[in-house]
Amino acid sequence: MQEVIGVKSLHLTFTTPKRELLFFDKIAVPFFQVLFPLVIQVLNDDERKQTLYELEWLFSEGLLFEPQYDNNHPLEWDEEFKMCYLDGKKYLDKIEKLSKNKIKNKIIEKELEINFVKLLYIFVRIDCIRLRKSHQVEAFPIISVDDFSYMSNISKKTNVIQIVLNNIPLPDDSVSYEQILDYRADPGVLHL
Repeated sequence: MQEVIGVKSLHLTFTTPKRELLFFDKIAVPFFQVLFPLVIQVLNDDERKQTLYELEWLFSEGLLFEPQYDNNHPLEWDEEFKMCYLDGKKYLDKIEKLSKNKIKNKIIEKELEINFVKLLYIFVRIDCIRLRKSHQVEAFPIISVDDFSYMSNISKKTNVIQIVLNNIPLPDDSVSYEQILDYRADPGVLHL
């Protein structure tokens, strides 16, 4: 059976992936080494210690990984990649135009934010395509409910996955990752 990988960006809302690991075999976190030092700065000391401990364990167990790509699968000829590229260019052009606007107000700032989130989502989609092509896995973007509201029908497959993830209960802090792994390994549990 092919591995099912969730792709989660540190650009978009980052939380530790307990819920996602109930659904996905592994979570890919593109550009983790570059972005994590920026993300960790916003946490208080206790949150930082707990997050660092959890992430270290998740990486050591292979449940989280920073994807490396095989350059033998050029994406420029892939139709899905072309669509992402065109969508991304559209959002980048909007960001550039809005950034040049000399009048700054809340409406323009909100439009900038929305287009930036959409552009980041395009990057996550491109990472999914790259993983599917170079690693022969099923890969799906993971975005937060808040970010999802910006997407407005960008990807039908993502809509379905998001609905499924929203219906998976969020394990509380008392549930360990080991318990999640035990649950996933239970032959009595329906595996998708």
